[in-house]
Amino acid sequence: MQLNDLTLFVRVADCGSLTGAAVELDISSAVASAGLKRLEKELGTTLFIRSTRSLRLTDAGERYLIHCRSALADLDMGQRAITSSLTQISGTVSLAVPSDVGRNIILPWLDDFLSEYPELKLRLHIGDNLSDFYRDKIDVALRSGKPKDSSLVAFKICDSTRVLCASPEYIERMGAVNTLEQLQQHNCLFFMLDERTHDQWFFSKEGQQYKVRVTSNRTCNDADVARRWAVAGQGVVFKSCLDLTDDLEAGRLVPMLTDYVGEEADLYLVCPGREHVTPVVLLLRDMLRMRSKAWLARTNGKLITDIPDRQPMKKIRQANTADLETLKMLARETIDKCYRSFLGDEGVDWFINGGGSDKEVIDHLENIMLLEVDGKIQGFCAAEEGFIHLLMIHPQLQQTGLGEYLLTQVEAMQRDEGYEHQRLEIFKGNEHAINFYVKHGWSIIGEDQDASFGLVRVFMRKILDRL
Repeated sequence: MQLNDLTLFVRVADCGSLTGAAVELDISSAVASAGLKRLEKELGTTLFIRSTRSLRLTDAGERYLIHCRSALADLDMGQRAITSSLTQISGTVSLAVPSDVGRNIILPWLDDFLSEYPELKLRLHIGDNLSDFYRDKIDVALRSGKPKDSSLVAFKICDSTRVLCASPEYIERMGAVNTLEQLQQHNCLFFMLDERTHDQWFFSKEGQQYKVRVTSNRTCNDADVARRWAVAGQGVVFKSCLDLTDDLEAGRLVPMLTDYVGEEADLYLVCPGREHVTPVVLLLRDMLRMRSKAWLARTNGKLITDIPDRQPMKKIRQANTADLETLKMLARETIDKCYRSFLGDEGVDWFINGGGSDKEVIDHLENIMLLEVDGKIQGFCAAEEGFIHLLMIHPQLQQTGLGEYLLTQVEAMQRDEGYEHQRLEIFKGNEHAINFYVKHGWSIIGEDQDASFGLVRVFMRKILDRL
């Protein structure tokens, strides 16, 4: 398989035209056509549906495109990594970081990084306002939460959620927060994110979302100050677990409302575009991932979530177009959290940023059954003609039995439609999902190498019980 043919395939998909791709690659249309045909022959499948007026991807082409992009990106990054190993890392990198992370966590990490690459110079920007990459001349930025701008390239560094905390002295003086209603009676320490006061705090429990508007006698445009106020016993703080690791470990802060899950505060390393992903950025990414993983491991066991006794209200219904955006968001979140073990970081980033996850939802919308928990969509399953295409449960609810409940309901619907067995295909590396299906009566009936994805597909089947 020729690398030029893979590049050609991606350019044709982007341009929607063989001629346009040929012009961009500076080759003739005949050479482009021959390269595309050669690739299809090697794969044994058709990648495009051709007509006199249009050129569009087949289902196999859509699947292959995601991994082709990832493969080419990996090759490009590999080439840069080799180049960086053969040439000295030098120059200046401009890095923007949030205040708390910047002052209290990564400074020694960056010291070690610069010691390893002594010819590299660092320009560090610390603050909680979102930097403008071009106006502020920022090369790369650490940000809490995945950027909404799809033109940005975002590498996840670590998972994190906000934690409600107060100092032992404050708790002794004012009492602990045991309910969301009590939270409104406490002094909640405010900080500003991108010039907006963080005065609405979000929690979830059993799939139900809660928003609490809180009050404070002090606000600061530096989130690190809010943490310091909390340690000094001035009130209650709601910050990323990453920011609070030292204080939690030392006992300077005590977690509260641990039967709720705080809003997500995942950390991402963000570049303004693909061309800005330099060897230095990749080295920074790998260092930050390794160091943050070890950093967060220190709080294991300190944040205990109780299993609530109340049974949630569950409902299965047919999806409609009004649900589309919610479903797309749920799919992205599930893939982001659960698929990295077998697709890898680059594969997941490309699948989400390239629109692959959105397309899966759109293509199967008419066959999707939703799972609502207390009125909120927390999972869905796409099934037709005895075949399950997708089954996703919100990552925070995957150990609650909701996946089994949804699967059982879908199996019953398929059985009522006259199907005697169900089938599905799943990638071999997705061991969590494979074990889930095996546990619920599914059997592995075969495996096959998927040329388009470069992974092994596992074929599974379940004989449906007759009633």
